[in-house]
Amino acid sequence: MVKEDIQELNSLTNLGVSSAELEGNDEQISRGLGIGLFLKAAISNPRAVGACFPSSVRVARTIAEQVQQKANEWVVEVGAGTGVITQALLEKGVNKTNFIVIERDPKLASYLRERFPQLQIINGDAAELKKYTEGLSVSTVVSGLPLLSLPKDLVKKIGQQFLEVLGHEGRLIQFTYRISKKPSPLPQGFRRVFRQKIWRNLPPARVEVYQYQN
Repeated sequence: MVKEDIQELNSLTNLGVSSAELEGNDEQISRGLGIGLFLKAAISNPRAVGACFPSSVRVARTIAEQVQQKANEWVVEVGAGTGVITQALLEKGVNKTNFIVIERDPKLASYLRERFPQLQIINGDAAELKKYTEGLSVSTVVSGLPLLSLPKDLVKKIGQQFLEVLGHEGRLIQFTYRISKKPSPLPQGFRRVFRQKIWRNLPPARVEVYQYQN
């Protein structure tokens, strides 16, 4: 990231990072820049982002606890945002060489490449997930996509991609801000095997795990 990026984000999000601070704490600047990029994406395309702030560490850790990965199996994260969940997955022990991160927003994808240079970061669309995982054995898909706010036909297409990539043994971990007991927007073919509410998140969230419906 360069100074021009931060100046642009300051004007849009009141991030408050001065030019002098660019020579200071790299980690703090990176976090602030990530939040600024997330807010900018939310402002420009709110339906595709689904929330005004990145997910909390509590949500990320709850998701990481549900990941399954054996030798030679792959984990795929879609809608990674600023990488809060990505970081939790790495800390949990997900194999970095068998870990693909997909983010549609080009600015966020660029930020993720800088934050996680050891990972394969793809600026791409979850509706084409199969293209990015051709020939791979995917055990888990972690989705931060705002399925409730996306068009129904797009959600159906993404859900079908999830089913085809995961097969009968894999699991889909989806977090949502749908706290009520409304039906899942996912297409038929999934059964829910786990759910947990996280109230200490802005907004409150729910982590749900799905597997193939036999």
